[in-house]
Amino acid sequence: MNTKDRIREPVVAGSFYPGKAKSLEEKILNFLNSSTSEHLKGKIYGLVSPHAGYIYSGRIAADAYKQLRGRKYDNVIVISPSHFDEFSGCSVFFGNYKTPLGIIPTKVKLAEAIVSFSPNIIESIKGHLQEHALEVQLPFLQ
Repeated sequence: MNTKDRIREPVVAGSFYPGKAKSLEEKILNFLNSSTSEHLKGKIYGLVSPHAGYIYSGRIAADAYKQLRGRKYDNVIVISPSHFDEFSGCSVFFGNYKTPLGIIPTKVKLAEAIVSFSPNIIESIKGHLQEHALEVQLPFLQ
């Protein structure tokens, strides 16, 4: 299967966050617009954001993601834990992610470069198929 045809479907849409595009967009905009976090100056190289359901962590996640407003990035790398699959090292999914807001394409050349960096980094679906930790971050980036 061609990498561009591999799509990791959302598995927690409708439970961890709204499953319909309009509701999800409204929820995220509400979180971002009500955030009182101070805008950081300078370049941002990384964010730490919670990965629970939005009812629990959405406001705090919005405080982090609000820092990206008005900034441009060529690439975003999301790193998350795996709650379901146990394996050594870390895995990179060579496919696209889907949320109710649409499909997020993976930059395959960048993914290949990351995997080639270390034998502890593998191309695999492990840690991605049923995992919510990464999935709940994506709508904020969209």
